[in-house]
Amino acid sequence: MTAFMICAHRWEDQKPSLGLALQQAQWEIRSLILIPAGTEPTSFTTSKLFACLYPETIALAPAIAAPDWRTLAAGNDQQLARFLIEIRRRLRDSDYEPRGEQDPIAHWIENDCWRAPTQPSKTFPTTPGHRKPSQIHAAKLRSSERNWRSANWFAIKNRRGAGNAILHHLTLHPVIVREWSPDMQAFRGAIWNSQRTEKRFKQPQSAN
Repeated sequence: MTAFMICAHRWEDQKPSLGLALQQAQWEIRSLILIPAGTEPTSFTTSKLFACLYPETIALAPAIAAPDWRTLAAGNDQQLARFLIEIRRRLRDSDYEPRGEQDPIAHWIENDCWRAPTQPSKTFPTTPGHRKPSQIHAAKLRSSERNWRSANWFAIKNRRGAGNAILHHLTLHPVIVREWSPDMQAFRGAIWNSQRTEKRFKQPQSAN
């Protein structure tokens, strides 16, 4: 889920490196195959947008999950440099460098890599009997309404905001709002915070 979150942020990046720009173009081509232009109201699902990111997510996930890579990410400058070489290779983005703002990888390095991974949210209710049929119907109705709104928004915005649609999906909630995340009044604030950096990658302020 963390790798999906990082890739979704990168899809939304408005100042991409050359490697990322090529990757964004590839994601756009995949989205056109899965959700042909003009068919958004009937063919759109957020799951298809997740599928667009799947190959890059699977490539990135081991570097996010493996203790050895996490240790290097949290280490000194030399250890971090080794980690970044691996990240560039996995992202196929030789130009990637951590930025002082709007960089989900830099945020993960600063805030998350040195902590225990977030536990997954529960899949099923803990109460006996699970949900009633009326609750299941209401949940399906809400899901259908969300998908309809997302499909129309995707079409109106000329297919922009695909990464943002993924970031707003409840699947990523556990890695966007973590136990140690600052409290945010709105979920979009938590999404903004999940790519925010505070210390290690901030550029020093000019004396002037």
